[in-house]
Amino acid sequence: MEARRRAPDLALTTTEPFHIFLEPGTAPLLSQLDLMLVNIHPIYESWFRSAPDENAAEFVVKVADKLAEAYCGPILVKETGEPTAPEQAGYTPGRQASFYDALYRSFPPSRARAFTYFCAFDAPWRINDSPVLGIRPGQEEGHWGIYDEKRHPKPVVNMIPILPKLAR
Repeated sequence: MEARRRAPDLALTTTEPFHIFLEPGTAPLLSQLDLMLVNIHPIYESWFRSAPDENAAEFVVKVADKLAEAYCGPILVKETGEPTAPEQAGYTPGRQASFYDALYRSFPPSRARAFTYFCAFDAPWRINDSPVLGIRPGQEEGHWGIYDEKRHPKPVVNMIPILPKLAR
């Protein structure tokens, strides 16, 4: 790979939706990565709306397990979660907190795998952004934050474990 040749001492990664890493023929790419940054969003699965939050968390864990079968390095699920609006679509701050609680219990962080809380702040203007060319995003796109657009914490913030201090 050209990037590896030009910067041999830098960590190399890419971020993609999980299904890209599972496609046939990705072994050459995976063999070059120093870590995998992956997006696993259960809300885009057909079963999501009627499933309990534990199922959404279990989905993230199962996808990470499947990715670990194809890739031997560290995996960071850098995008996952549930938005908190619109409520008429079933998205609420309570459901977001429940999802992350279930995910934290079933996917404890380790040196091999971890997840991030996506994303820090709501961005209501994002409902006009499209992550996929030609597809208009839904209202939920502006409500992924664990804080609202006025920087007020949502219920999930109280559940995030405090990181231990590292020894120097």
